[in-house]
Amino acid sequence: MFLEQLFQQLRKGSIVKSVRGSHGGYVLARDPSEITIGEILRLVESPLYTSSCFAKEESVDDCRISSSCISGAIWKQLAEHVDNFLDSITVADLSNKAKPEVVYGLRVKSKRILAGRGPTVERPEPDTVEVA
Repeated sequence: MFLEQLFQQLRKGSIVKSVRGSHGGYVLARDPSEITIGEILRLVESPLYTSSCFAKEESVDDCRISSSCISGAIWKQLAEHVDNFLDSITVADLSNKAKPEVVYGLRVKSKRILAGRGPTVERPEPDTVEVA
């Protein structure tokens, strides 16, 4: 995508607004604390998990084996975790801070998200084998 196309998508999503004139350009349309990185990425990138493994024209929701597909379930859960993490980060979180402070903050957010979500699938106990 070219830069102007990116800004058009961001403008349509109310992330930026254009300013005309000799000092024109783009500025944020909302407060940086109200704009999430997830929101920005969904406007300019395709979703992480969108199409079936078997047919490019088939939606994941219409996949005939989705109820038994383990890899599809893994990718869908991964996409949800990525979305939750990216939605927890705002433009304000990333601006005017030194890199170590940003990285530390991202680690804390990640740990909070993971701690709040327990295992979603019960794992069966492995079969035990007695050795004589």
